[in-house]
Amino acid sequence: MARQLLRLRQSRTSDTYDDQKTPAEILQAELLALSAEEYTNFIISQIRQILGTADWKESVPATLAELAVVDQGVVLANCLSTDAVGDFVCVTGDMVAGRYQAEKADVTNRAKMPAWGVIESKSAATDCAVRYRGIAAGLYTGLTPGGLYFVGLDSRPVLGIASIPPRGFRQHVGVAIAEDSLLLERATEMIRGA
Repeated sequence: MARQLLRLRQSRTSDTYDDQKTPAEILQAELLALSAEEYTNFIISQIRQILGTADWKESVPATLAELAVVDQGVVLANCLSTDAVGDFVCVTGDMVAGRYQAEKADVTNRAKMPAWGVIESKSAATDCAVRYRGIAAGLYTGLTPGGLYFVGLDSRPVLGIASIPPRGFRQHVGVAIAEDSLLLERATEMIRGA
């Protein structure tokens, strides 16, 4: 019994074994996509067709399924159980099992600076999602729109540097764009107070 392969311009049906798009069709999909999300959905639909399953999430490796999280400026990390949502974190070691190692930043300790992101959510005591770019929305209240924020003594954003202790490290982390939203603009340079 021979298999018949259907190619190009034919959508997948239950008896179709191959629905490969040509480079021209892929380029056209990229050019006509109104957003990165629409183009990503096109690519995911192709992966689903290649795998031959209606529910692509069950068949695609977890790293590919988590790709959208990385695209949005958020990565998964291991953190301490005492670290809280809204805390700025520093890198504490090399990746373990594909996850970053993070711990609450401390402006008084050089080993715990610079901050590279903020804990956006925690799925377990030591599993967190860290936002490293974009807008940290809903994590804080009472921010001053237009204000420049730095890592504070409690590892949360503080307006200005007045509350940072002498000999503490000053690191700019963002600008408030609303009372509850901080546009992350992490500076990699730190200044130590005299």
